Amino acid sequence: MTPEEREELALHENYRDCLKSGSASAVLWDILSMCGIYDTMYGTENAQLNRQLGRREIGLEILAKLEDVDPTAYPTMVIKHIKDNTDD
Repeated sequence: MTPEEREELALHENYRDCLKSGSASAVLWDILSMCGIYDTMYGTENAQLNRQLGRREIGLEILAKLEDVDPTAYPTMVIKHIKDNTDD
């Protein structure tokens, strides 16, 4: 196994550990929220658009890693967020 493969495997396990931790999962949710992956990109000036697209790209990369580790992770995070923010 190459050093790059070992590093990728270790990162994969770190993501898995984050998903097991409620507080780490909440931090990941906050980071993804800041990335604005579902924000509208229309009607902005070039500099602002480029900034938004860069943030979105980071969010999509994080989502891809989460899905690689656990395809149910993000939907589970969404459901938890909805439940936490809905009055019973």
